Amino acid sequence: MPTPTLVDLPRRTTVVRRERVSMSAIPSKMHELLPAVFGALAPHGLAPAGPPFARWYGMDDPIDMAVGIPVAGDTGSISAPFAVEELPGGRCAVLVHVGPFDQMPGSWKALFGWVQAEGLAPEASWEEYLTDPRQEPDSSKWQTKLCVKVAD
Repeated sequence: MPTPTLVDLPRRTTVVRRERVSMSAIPSKMHELLPAVFGALAPHGLAPAGPPFARWYGMDDPIDMAVGIPVAGDTGSISAPFAVEELPGGRCAVLVHVGPFDQMPGSWKALFGWVQAEGLAPEASWEEYLTDPRQEPDSSKWQTKLCVKVAD
């Protein structure tokens, strides 16, 4: 497994759909919400400006999660059930997970373990989907960027 790194990430404006779901329902909810968010962009004159992501607000079950896409442009016309949120910028611990989604818990554990070992204070976490499974069917090649925003 690769070693996490500390990087400075820019703050990014995103369009999201936020819901509270059981942990076991996350995969099916992702398949439902991600196409819906993509579909909400064009009618508002927006296009993706980065990879899709899921952001976690706590780790309780059910979990509060946002599925979204970074965008550039005027987001003022976005309305419910979608919302405009920002992915935080600043110092982030990052680890790129390579492999199927169901193996990510081990990578998340390694990343949070590294953050703790480095004496850093986590503030937010999200994952960015660098590989589109529709274009790369081999899940052993999927890349997901795991990000933990840490206190400056």
